[in-house]
Amino acid sequence: MMQSRSLPQFMQRFRALPMLGYWAIGPAALILGLLGLWIVFSGVAQVRGADLQPVFTLQKALRGLPIYTDPAAAPFDIVQYSPVYYLVVVGLAEALRIDPANGAGLASLARGVSFLCALALVAGFYRTSRRALELSRDAALVIASLGFILTTPWFFLARPDAMATLFAMASLAAVAGARPASNRQIVASAGLAVLAIFTKQNEIQMAPVLFVFLVLTQGWRQAAVGAGAGLVFGALALGLCLLHWPHFLSNVIGGVENGVSFDYFIYKTLPNFLYPKAVLVGLAGFAVLSWARDRDDPRRMMFVVALPIFLLFALATGLKIGSAENYFNEFTLLALAAVAFLLSPLGRDRPGSGAETVTDLGAAGLAALAGLVLLVGLPFWTKYQLERYWWHAIEPSSSLILPRDALGGERYRILESRLDRAVLGDDGYVLAVPMSVNIAVNAPMLVPQKDVASQSYRRGIVNYGAFKRLMESGRIRYLIVDGIDTDNARLGSKFLGASLGGFVRQENIAGFTIFVWTGR
Repeated sequence: MMQSRSLPQFMQRFRALPMLGYWAIGPAALILGLLGLWIVFSGVAQVRGADLQPVFTLQKALRGLPIYTDPAAAPFDIVQYSPVYYLVVVGLAEALRIDPANGAGLASLARGVSFLCALALVAGFYRTSRRALELSRDAALVIASLGFILTTPWFFLARPDAMATLFAMASLAAVAGARPASNRQIVASAGLAVLAIFTKQNEIQMAPVLFVFLVLTQGWRQAAVGAGAGLVFGALALGLCLLHWPHFLSNVIGGVENGVSFDYFIYKTLPNFLYPKAVLVGLAGFAVLSWARDRDDPRRMMFVVALPIFLLFALATGLKIGSAENYFNEFTLLALAAVAFLLSPLGRDRPGSGAETVTDLGAAGLAALAGLVLLVGLPFWTKYQLERYWWHAIEPSSSLILPRDALGGERYRILESRLDRAVLGDDGYVLAVPMSVNIAVNAPMLVPQKDVASQSYRRGIVNYGAFKRLMESGRIRYLIVDGIDTDNARLGSKFLGASLGGFVRQENIAGFTIFVWTGR
């Protein structure tokens, strides 16, 4: 750790700031790590509002249906992510013999896979910082911990974000420190990039990053090797997906056509990224401008190429309705590494200085940056973030400390007991508005992602004529909404072109309202 006695005289007066940063980073990373573990095992419903959609798909696959089914046919599930994450979790669930009706257990497994990927990402980040970037132990620990902090909570959730970012960062690490990169390293990097893309589609950004980087640092021949390997791996992966899932493209491409909203981007997505990370963005931009003409160091050129592409891609995709600040996670992690590399020469040994005077000013500067980031973002992290992530985002409103809405909770068992199996019969369905009900209640559910389906219906992406026919024929036997006010249905009098006028209130139970189909 930094020795303050060896700081230059003008920095002595500021020596408390780095130490403040060190003290801020360690406890914050530990607390968030414990919070991540709690989320994994708690079974709490709907962290961040986008956590359970993949769980429904996992249940569907474990019940023998393909991962990607026709969005225009029952159960009208739109799977918005590529398959690698689903395949891993489904394989583990089958090995562990998790019953698909056990929504809480399946959610814990899915979140656990993400959490392990997050830990692997932190460990890989630390190792690459030490070996490829030649950072000190303290500096590497600082940026690995700060990366863990600034990507919370996305890498703890039942989503492919952590796994996709892990593959993407590993792809960069495979070639960033090579001088020059071997064909084996380039092919490995291309393969990891394809894995990232087939884990989450937004990692298509890796294609221009790697190609431009290889052209600038290794030459056209090596870039052709990388492009050829990527095309071969990508074509093979796409072919296998289309062979096994005929509706693959209608889900992962058509299913994400939510439309564009500048207001949503300006007032929600962009502020959530900029408020806590403005200082980091500025320093990363300074690093890119400083290294723009330095082709001799492939590490610097990786930052010069990747940071602008990651940022521009996140800004462009952030315009999509339903986007969030997790689109900037790759940029955030790489920006931390760039700033660390920018500051690291301050901590290098000076000739003739003597081993006893070696000072890690790079780590000190990073610690000061971490303290500054946390202080600048303090109102954001302590008020807006806590309310949004850890209080109101859970349905119904409850805190993570006392979750009354855990997926394995009694209220869902009570609700399930009130669904008459004789009424459902062999061909009946349930339309449940709360996403958690679709996961926790063992019944044939329809349209798990109501908001996504509504966007697809309004934009004409999916023809929901089959849903309308099911409704008109009376095969949708129950409608379940949250609370006791029918306005909470959020569906209006019609949904996906079908009238809801045939439902009559049956009862309020366990915080839900059950409607039964009568056709009147």
